[in-house]
Amino acid sequence: MLDAAVAVFAEVGYTGATITEIERRVGLTPGTGSFYRHFPDKAALLRAAIDREVSRCLDDLQSPEWSPTAAEPAEDAATTLRRTLAIIRRLDPLFRLMLNEGDRVPEVRAAVEAVVGDEQRRLTWDADPGLLIGVAALGGYHLFSGFQGGSFQRVPEDTFVEALGALVDGVRSDPTALTGPRHDRSVAENSVLATRE
Repeated sequence: MLDAAVAVFAEVGYTGATITEIERRVGLTPGTGSFYRHFPDKAALLRAAIDREVSRCLDDLQSPEWSPTAAEPAEDAATTLRRTLAIIRRLDPLFRLMLNEGDRVPEVRAAVEAVVGDEQRRLTWDADPGLLIGVAALGGYHLFSGFQGGSFQRVPEDTFVEALGALVDGVRSDPTALTGPRHDRSVAENSVLATRE
C-alpha cells in the first residue's frame, strides 16, 4: 500500500490523491473500509509512506556500493555522479510531491532534507564547484529525460555521466577555470542582486 500511495501522491499530489485510487491500485475493493484497517486517514498514510521512503534512501546511502572507491580521479568523479544520479532517481517521487504541493505538505521537504541534508551542506561552491555544477547538470539530465520519456537527447546515461565526470575533474585539476574577470564580475553582480532582494 505504501508503494501505491507514494506513486499516487507523486502523480497527483497529496490534495489530488484519493483513498479510493490508492485502494484500487493495491487491489482492495474501494469503499469497503479496507484502507482504514491499515491507516486512520490519508495524512497517516502520507507520513508512513514518507518515513519508509526516507528509511530506504538512508539505507541505500549507507551501503558500500554507493561509496566511490575508484583510484583514478575521473573514475571517482564519475562514480560519485552515478551515485548522485541514483539518489536523485530514488528521491524522484518525493521531489515530484514536493513540486506538486510546495509548502502545503512540509513533511515532504523535511524528509528530503533528512536524506540529502548532510550532502547538501558539504556540497558548496567553495568546497567543490565542479561537483556542484555536476550535480546541477545531473538534476537537469534526470528532469529532461523524464520529459522526453528516455535518455535526454538520446545521450546514454553512461556517456553523459562519464563526460560530466571528465568536466568535473577538469575543474578540480584547474580551479582557475572558474576564476578570472568573467567569474569575478558574475560573482560581484550576483552579490549586488542578492543585497537588493
